Amino acid sequence: QFLVSQLLSHGPALGLSLSFVWSRSGGALGALPPHLHLPDLSHLPRTGVDLVVEVAHPCLAQEHGEDILRHADFM
Repeated sequence: QFLVSQLLSHGPALGLSLSFVWSRSGGALGALPPHLHLPDLSHLPRTGVDLVVEVAHPCLAQEHGEDILRHADFM
């Protein structure tokens, strides 16, 4: 939530924007505006993002990293 807050507050001045947030459980998305919710990672190609930043458990990178890299850089 800290990273989301910082990107929303300071990102535009740095040329950065937050396109979506995905959560496996969906529980952490409650306070976010609905347009920032990505319901399923299979929708990633539709987002047109250049970079995906993973801030959760490393197993998510192991499970989804190859799919993400097909569409965006991954950090």
